[in-house]
Amino acid sequence: MNSKSIYERKIKGLDNSVWLFMCITMLLSMILLTSFLLDRKNCIPFTFKITPKTDSGYYTEKNLSFSLSTSAKNVTWDFGDGTPVKTGVYVSHEYHKAGKFNVTVSIKEGCEETQEITVKKSLLDHSTGNEIEGPVTIAIEKEAEFNCSIYGSSWRWEVMDHPEIKANTEKLGTAKFRFTNGGTYYVQVILDDDRTKSYTKEIVVTDSRVKPKSTELNDIKPIFTDQRGLKKPEPTQQPQQPQETKTGITYISNKSFKDLLDGVISDDNSSKPLIYFDKFLNNGKETTVKIEGSSSMSFNKFYNFLKNNGSLIITNVILARDPEQKVMFISVTFSK
Repeated sequence: MNSKSIYERKIKGLDNSVWLFMCITMLLSMILLTSFLLDRKNCIPFTFKITPKTDSGYYTEKNLSFSLSTSAKNVTWDFGDGTPVKTGVYVSHEYHKAGKFNVTVSIKEGCEETQEITVKKSLLDHSTGNEIEGPVTIAIEKEAEFNCSIYGSSWRWEVMDHPEIKANTEKLGTAKFRFTNGGTYYVQVILDDDRTKSYTKEIVVTDSRVKPKSTELNDIKPIFTDQRGLKKPEPTQQPQQPQETKTGITYISNKSFKDLLDGVISDDNSSKPLIYFDKFLNNGKETTVKIEGSSSMSFNKFYNFLKNNGSLIITNVILARDPEQKVMFISVTFSK
């Protein structure tokens, strides 16, 4: 083969095969760039929301709801804690360790938003107390509306211990109740028919028809005097002790139950073991306890929580009872 034939297979000093390779590479690059630009045009602005959130941020072991501001397909969530990604417009997730995490949501390829969140560890179950939005005080015969701020596939509403009070639901996550009698009630919502995803709100129903009791002779306390007519100190009242009812159920007052819980906190020789409380509770150690500003927990978990935190101060205890006077729900308030 002579040198002339070799020269004829070159253009500007480059072999024809080199030119062909360069042309194909440029063509593929143009195709990929065009595809990328076209795909970017499909990206619409969006944001996402994480609930519930307190002023301090988010908490571990708390079921958080993640929701997108727009409808979309192929939505992927990365929670930044090394757990597997989840897909869907609405998802839920729990963080099991405290720290700062970058939450990234992606819609198709290249469309994504990232938000840094702070997750803190708390001693309690970390409910903010705002999962159910609605009034805390209402008048009888007045319809009150409650809304659940947590996302779920279903919401089941009820008033604890009062199955006769039915919920009027007009839209998802919302319920209306009407109360015919005054007192303290607990509105509860259960998500996805899962009792572990339940939230409770305490409300007080006032009755303007109830007038203050007039002072009776029996309400007037006698003044004790000695033989000289000088006032003597009143006899010291003994603490109220648990009493047996006619049905054989052991009854205990709110005050006496609080005293028992105070003993558990102090963890002295007079404190009662967990099994001692079974005589008062209709569901034993699984009886529900609601801490003000927190979600519910079992009495077993609550008892161990008291044992491990000797600096707590209980300010109020309310016991809700079943028809046989057994305690079926406990509401506790701590000093802040």
